[in-house]
Amino acid sequence: MRHRNFFPTLLLAVCALATAPAFASGPRSNGASGAFLEAAALQLEYGEVELAGDTLERGLRIEPNNAAILHQLGQVRFQQGQYAQAVALAVRSNARARNDADLRSRNLQLIQSARQAMGPGVAGGSEAEVEVDEEAEVRVGLDQYVPARHEAGVSAGGVEAY
Repeated sequence: MRHRNFFPTLLLAVCALATAPAFASGPRSNGASGAFLEAAALQLEYGEVELAGDTLERGLRIEPNNAAILHQLGQVRFQQGQYAQAVALAVRSNARARNDADLRSRNLQLIQSARQAMGPGVAGGSEAEVEVDEEAEVRVGLDQYVPARHEAGVSAGGVEAY
């Protein structure tokens, strides 16, 4: 029953925020992305973590480079136990945070907390190590993709030039 009372309140909050002055959503957010941030904060306050994640994902579709939304979604993923995704989102947020020292600091705290939660083999990672880890994951993915594609070409009777 909590959902029935929650959605009209959420709708009212989103409408109110969308019509509020631009300064209400922060210096780097437009009115829509600020409304998504506020709606997600309200959803988290009510314990609706999944719903907050969905709301922030919609906000990213509108403004994919919004550092604040990326950070908040990282916080949600952390709460959901998706620590690797929390780290990746915090790194993306830092790349877009420009000169926002406070946001960059909160991102680094999130990265440290997520790495600590992941376990002892990963806990000491810095931001630079996170970026190297992500590059390594891409290379590993390519290393697996290229031989599989080669085998598929050979098994299909294809001739590949070297």
